[in-house]
Amino acid sequence: MGGHVASSVSAKTSILVVGGKPGSKAKKAEELGVRVMLEEEFLKLAGRE
Repeated sequence: MGGHVASSVSAKTSILVVGGKPGSKAKKAEELGVRVMLEEEFLKLAGRE
């Protein structure tokens, strides 16, 4: 599994990981059909929790 930090969300984004207060990036991701998941969910998926 690999990934990188980006300053914006685009249709090329696969998953957006958000904290407790998702902002405008989460809204844009949803509009683009990008999967949005909470940090805790991501950590479980990555086997880190």
